[in-house]
Amino acid sequence: MRNRLGPETASERRACHVPGQPRNTQRYHSRRTDDEPRLLNEMRSLARQRPRFGSGRIYQLLTQQGWTVNEKRVHRLWKQEHMQVPRKQHRKRRFPGGSENGCVRHRARYKNHVWSYDFVTDRTEDGRQLRLLVVIDEYTRECLAIEVGPFVYRSRCDGCVAVPVRRTRHARTHSQ
Repeated sequence: MRNRLGPETASERRACHVPGQPRNTQRYHSRRTDDEPRLLNEMRSLARQRPRFGSGRIYQLLTQQGWTVNEKRVHRLWKQEHMQVPRKQHRKRRFPGGSENGCVRHRARYKNHVWSYDFVTDRTEDGRQLRLLVVIDEYTRECLAIEVGPFVYRSRCDGCVAVPVRRTRHARTHSQ
């Protein structure tokens, strides 16, 4: 405040009284230590060695190496340098089932080649549960059959899948 008005225009006491600030806030000078570049280099090298470690684990490694540093300081430098733990990359699943319990999934090449069925759950406006069994053609994305109700029983499932089967007579099915 005093810097804007000029030191000859207003005293420090008056300049701090107007906005209601304590006077020692105007006299504060941050004390940066000389080891900060070395600390940052060490933090970067540790983060390269251990990419899944965040600022807390890096702090632990620094203290184990003999650094006398505050955890909040490490966190502040971590944020200031925009360091972050990279997102975990999940392995893509291969399409044909490789596990013992997996089924071989086929890509649809033409209409009625592969069908999928899935159970979908939703709620009505008044909060009641609604279950849907949906059978779709993978190639055309056409809904071949849909069974709706508060419960979908086995006998209704078989009937829902049987109707399109009778219509076309050939199709592979797999659950999504």
